[in-house]
Amino acid sequence: VLPKQLRKSRLTINTEIAVGKHSGILTKVLGNGAYGRIFLMNGTNGKIAIKVQSPTDCLAWEYEILQRLEKRILSRSRCYTFWFPRPFAFLQVADGAILSMSAVSDSGLNLVDLSNFYKLKLGQTVPEIIALHYTSVALRIVEELHWHGKILHCDVKPDNFVLCSTNSSQDDFGSIEYSGLALVDFGRSIDLTQFSPGDEDAVRNIKFVGNAMPKEMQCLAMRSSKAWSYDADTFGILCSAHVLLYGTHMEIRKGKDTKWRTTTSLKRYWQQDIWNELFETLLNLDGLGMAIGSRSGSLRAIRQKIDIYLRTDSVQEKLRSLLMRQANILPDSRDKIS
Repeated sequence: VLPKQLRKSRLTINTEIAVGKHSGILTKVLGNGAYGRIFLMNGTNGKIAIKVQSPTDCLAWEYEILQRLEKRILSRSRCYTFWFPRPFAFLQVADGAILSMSAVSDSGLNLVDLSNFYKLKLGQTVPEIIALHYTSVALRIVEELHWHGKILHCDVKPDNFVLCSTNSSQDDFGSIEYSGLALVDFGRSIDLTQFSPGDEDAVRNIKFVGNAMPKEMQCLAMRSSKAWSYDADTFGILCSAHVLLYGTHMEIRKGKDTKWRTTTSLKRYWQQDIWNELFETLLNLDGLGMAIGSRSGSLRAIRQKIDIYLRTDSVQEKLRSLLMRQANILPDSRDKIS
């Protein structure tokens, strides 16, 4: 049975609990969902996220996916940045399940929260230069997930990109709070190696048919009843970028040239060449019905174009200033935004 401290009606902050080999004090609720919650626990070995679901649903699968992802990505380099929670323990009980993992964030703030903060507290949208920065990070994360983790997330959206600090020497802004992102919530994920073990080329060409997510988050192939793969995730990157730029969910329409575009317009002083390439590449299918953004190297090419712009001296200095200002004014919990 779920410990009483973890039940919705019985949560008591500053209560001590033990989950697997870890014990500590519950300090806050990081997130709420239809069937579960995520708590922050200050443990003896650091800060831990405790995810509780009732019924269990796909929590056991999330634990398994995170284990596989950690093994595949961290085996490449001990110093490599890991953009995802590290799994610690999974516990099945009569009325639910508990997953303990590394806390990628102390606040639980995600890209939707960030957009809402700028809109509700500052009366503006997220500055374009910050939107470019987070879009670059999101592209890097999904590229790593696909090509080295060999995992489809199948629920990439702004809610699942959590603000964090990387503290990585590979990140120009890693020491600035909230400058990084981590991708969370792997309950719907697909392990591509299960469908073609040991064959790298075959793994990259695996396709699926059917709807794997709500209609507003479905990629073009899914909406068209065509086979899909990596585009299930790259569409979520576009939705995240759109929330940052406009503060609204992305809607798309087909133009007279048969290309799909967003219903919103880019401002004339934005980096239109970058944004046009991003949305056009990741939205549309090629002549064979394959998502252009699913090609190996597509994400990297777009990301590198963004990074070249962000690393020019004047832009980099401005971005650093904006990120530091943002770190100083963002609240430490989601409930302080609304």
